[in-house]
Amino acid sequence: MNELAGLARERSREAGTHIAGNAQGFRLKNDRGRSFTTRMRQRELEHTTERLDESERVFRWRMTCLREIGYSRDAAAALAADTRIDLHAALRLVERGCAPETAVRILE
Repeated sequence: MNELAGLARERSREAGTHIAGNAQGFRLKNDRGRSFTTRMRQRELEHTTERLDESERVFRWRMTCLREIGYSRDAAAALAADTRIDLHAALRLVERGCAPETAVRILE
């Protein structure tokens, strides 16, 4: 383990980072103090967001709109997934006083 830790420290110095050791193990930090793991998670999140295809983005947008106006999670998911349903009609029904449960029955 000591050889591995020494090698990791040597490599981190070459890369402009340092290794902080503690009882749980080692974590790499860059010059700004953010851990290597944190930076990797941020990059993964960015790539995941970029990889979402158009239909997934539309679904999430529709779902958010429906949830914000008062539809339950299940109802919003069902309405957001069915692109034949007019989102604006679903929103207008609730805005005009229709209960979300009733609006779902009308729209389906």
